[in-house]
Amino acid sequence: MSTRTQLQAATDAYVQHNFDPRYKRRVDSLNNVITEQLGDLSDRYILSPLATKKDLVDQKLQLQLQNQLSKNSSGAINKEIDRLNTKFDALVPHEAATQALESAIDIASKEYLEVLQKYNQASMESNFSTQLRLVEIAEPGSAQPSKKMLLVIISGVVSFVFCVAVLFILFFFDYSVKMLMNWPIGPERRY
Repeated sequence: MSTRTQLQAATDAYVQHNFDPRYKRRVDSLNNVITEQLGDLSDRYILSPLATKKDLVDQKLQLQLQNQLSKNSSGAINKEIDRLNTKFDALVPHEAATQALESAIDIASKEYLEVLQKYNQASMESNFSTQLRLVEIAEPGSAQPSKKMLLVIISGVVSFVFCVAVLFILFFFDYSVKMLMNWPIGPERRY
């Protein structure tokens, strides 16, 4: 029975230390000791008529021992799982807080860069020796649509009128055309 309690304590230690091989050797050696002790008990009564009964009792004790070991190890494993789950549940809110702080840092750094840019622009403008003068005052409001098509049409009409005027002037001042018109038509014509 004392070996059985030592085995139970060793199994608990084995599970709690994340299945460390040092504790596994201790559990295996205690299992071997219990097996030898059960063998010694059964060997004492080889000639006894109660030997079969004793073998069955020993087998029952061994099965009970294995059952208790499996229950204890599963209980220790469940405790370890519960402990790890509580640690994990404690980490989840911290992760959310960390992400919130990271996003706040990003926003603050962007704001800082904008303010720094405005400060640099203002300091650069204040260091200029010449002041900028407003040449033309802009009208408030939205930009008006382009008048490109209207200008093309007007330029076409003006070009047409100019060409007609030039042709008219050439025709008016050209004497050769007038003389041809005044000459008689027929065989008496001289060139």
